[in-house]
Amino acid sequence: MMRLGIASLALAAGVTTIVFAASSSPTAHFTADQASRGGLTYAIQCSLCHGADLGGNYGPALAGSASNIQWLTPGFVYGYSSVYMPAGNAGALKQQDYVNITAFLMQRNGRRPDRTPLTVQAIQNDPTPMTPAR
Repeated sequence: MMRLGIASLALAAGVTTIVFAASSSPTAHFTADQASRGGLTYAIQCSLCHGADLGGNYGPALAGSASNIQWLTPGFVYGYSSVYMPAGNAGALKQQDYVNITAFLMQRNGRRPDRTPLTVQAIQNDPTPMTPAR
C-alpha cells in the first residue's frame, strides 16, 4: 500500500508543489528477536554514551523528542555506526551486532518487527526514515 505525500515549496516566482510516494511499509524488515539481541548489545556497547533510555548522555539521543534520528534512514544509521561506533573502538563489533542494533533502533523509533530477518542489503536499500510516517 502506498501513501502519497505532498510537499510545497515557496519560490520567489510562485509556489511549486512536489509530489512524492512514501511507502507505508518499510522495505527493511526485522524480527523481534533481532531487535531484542540488538537491545542487549546496545545496553553493553552504547548505553553509556547514548543513555539506557536512548535519551542521550555523552552522545546524542537515539530516540524521543531530543533525537533527530527519525529523519535518517536505517542505511545511514547502520553505515555510520559500523564505521564510527563504539567511540574509542570504532568498527569493533561483528556485522550482525550492527544489524541487530539497527533493528533495535528501528523498533524504538516506531517500526514494527515481523518475521523477515533484517539484512545489510535490506538496510542499505531502505529509503524510509527510522520513524515511519504516521
